[in-house]
Amino acid sequence: MIQDLLYCLKRWRLIHLIGITGLRSRYARSAIGQLWLTLFTMIQIGVTGVVWSLIWGMEIKDYLPYVGLGHVIYLYASQSINESTGCIAAEARLFYNDPMPLLMAVLAHLYKHFIVFLHNIPIIILLLIYGNISSEWHISALFLAPVLIFIFMSSIFLSIVANRYRDVTQVIALIFQLTFLVTPIMWKLDFVPEEYRIFFLLNPMASMLELLRNPLLNMPYSELALSILVGWTAIFTLGATWAYKKYRRHFIFWL
Repeated sequence: MIQDLLYCLKRWRLIHLIGITGLRSRYARSAIGQLWLTLFTMIQIGVTGVVWSLIWGMEIKDYLPYVGLGHVIYLYASQSINESTGCIAAEARLFYNDPMPLLMAVLAHLYKHFIVFLHNIPIIILLLIYGNISSEWHISALFLAPVLIFIFMSSIFLSIVANRYRDVTQVIALIFQLTFLVTPIMWKLDFVPEEYRIFFLLNPMASMLELLRNPLLNMPYSELALSILVGWTAIFTLGATWAYKKYRRHFIFWL
């Protein structure tokens, strides 16, 4: 797998071309093009933050940055992992004529979603300015590496398994619908009794949010969240290594 990864990275221009082509075709003939990504997310955060701040009875200036940052981070991670189940089949044309590693499709898929995430960086900055928050952004930047590794390894594993067993795509979609409810995006982990918080942190998405969002909002974060995320990363790394070794020569037959 490492040799195939190096092969793909040497052809980074192809990864860029594949990733950016999907975004360009999606917003072809649009007046503002890819800015719709930022505008759509901003409106969704604004409406959600106002409505739920009224429901919870919380100050909008404190609640909106919390919901907004959680929404942006969760949206990036969930879409990257969830949609990875179909990325190999979506880029089937790459493999029909050339003996290309399946990692090319996975890397192009992750590159596309990282570009979408970069479009939402201005939203994070505006939310921090609006909340007048002096964030510890350097700590979040430090935790970004294990988060990206987790997304990368889980995407490789799920893309291979879902290409072989297509029902996995529906299972993962269902899991992420349920994960949204048990991840502290709209609500805070402090709302949960202390003896039950560990069960919510076992959700890797919740641990990821605590590591990336809490330092930006000057909220405490735990080493347990990092340990749980590293543990999930190790599990997916073993799974990805096994799946890649077992199916990398046969994936073309299931496209």
